[in-house]
Amino acid sequence: MQRLIPCIVWLTLMGGVFCGGGIVQADVFGQIESETGNFPGRIGLCARHLETGEEIHFHSTEKYPTASSIKTALMVELFLQQAEGRISLDDPCVVLDEEKVGGSGILQNATGSIDSTYRGMTERMITISDNTATNEVVDGIGGLWDGILAMNERMRVLGLQHTKLLNKMMWYKTKTRSLDSLRYGVGVSTPEDQVLLYERIYRGLIVNRTVCDEMLVVLGRQKHTSMIPARLPFEEVPDLHVAHKTGSVGDAVVDAGIVFTPRGDWAIALFADGTDETQWQRMLAGEIELGIPPTRKDWPGEKAALEKLATLSRIVFDYFWQQSPETVEKN
Repeated sequence: MQRLIPCIVWLTLMGGVFCGGGIVQADVFGQIESETGNFPGRIGLCARHLETGEEIHFHSTEKYPTASSIKTALMVELFLQQAEGRISLDDPCVVLDEEKVGGSGILQNATGSIDSTYRGMTERMITISDNTATNEVVDGIGGLWDGILAMNERMRVLGLQHTKLLNKMMWYKTKTRSLDSLRYGVGVSTPEDQVLLYERIYRGLIVNRTVCDEMLVVLGRQKHTSMIPARLPFEEVPDLHVAHKTGSVGDAVVDAGIVFTPRGDWAIALFADGTDETQWQRMLAGEIELGIPPTRKDWPGEKAALEKLATLSRIVFDYFWQQSPETVEKN
């Protein structure tokens, strides 16, 4: 798919910021480089202003663990299968005790079976990142492994070349099924892929405008707000809101979504990964036993990574806000 982009800001290891062949607004690169230069782990960022087309890239094509942020792609697959007549969001869904899993969410604490619908499960999967609800949605789209393969193929068709769901949530018995699941856990993606997915939702390109608006409403009810929205100036900027999906698991934290502002909207994806890449490469080379790679010894922890991504989100906000006119006609 060809994209006409008026201005692309590439934040490169060479230290340049380029737009249409010329260096511009080097301060935004300086800020991002300053925030990430000494961070003990990999950080990736992609942002695209959805009115002006301007983009910011920082390691945006590298693959990262998604943690629970992969659940947006799963929601997209569910809505597409509904449009194809294969399932309805209002179909009944019964959660049995043996299907409840740990990690995030509240369904694991319920006693006895739970009667709901796939719509209810989708709400819990996105807004509170409920792992049990997520696994019910996986079963609804085809289960292990047919549903997962269907979703991954759909993402490929949509243009997301590196985005895959690799397992059910907390499904340890199949965690070592592939090299990708060992390295990335439950899912893998790139910042660039995630921005593309959210742009498609934003522009009404998943089924139709009504369906995409419904997904944006659900994403807008996100309860975990420690990254993209955390440092945005909601009190100073009226009509500022965010529709997004987070993910965090030990040494990987992620947030991706849409920031809506009076001066135009943008899609943004932020990733941080604390995997010990050196040890992983040694595993692949056969120097040490293959397994789940360890966390870097200098990884600062989930809280510090969350705060770092929140700061990067604010840097992107300030850049796009200052670059935009006071009002922008939205597409």
